[in-house]
Amino acid sequence: MTTWKKIIYGAGDSGFSLTSTALALLYLDFLVSVVGLDPRLAGISIGLGRIWDAFNDLVIGTLSDRTCSRWPPPPLPLVRRCLSVWPSS
Repeated sequence: MTTWKKIIYGAGDSGFSLTSTALALLYLDFLVSVVGLDPRLAGISIGLGRIWDAFNDLVIGTLSDRTCSRWPPPPLPLVRRCLSVWPSS
């Protein structure tokens, strides 16, 4: 992959990444200022959540890649996400 394509893909993800980082910082400020949690514990709680998310992304991604079914995959990733969340609601 060329460097230019890498830059374009990275720019496409920047909106989500900036939003996610801003919300994490606001949540950290909320935990420390409003809840009164020790800053170290607040940082550890957010870090553990990120680590748990990274582990689950690997596990669920591997399961979905290895799953064989008689139906073809949905045409859009959004459809697949909506269908996977629907049974839990």
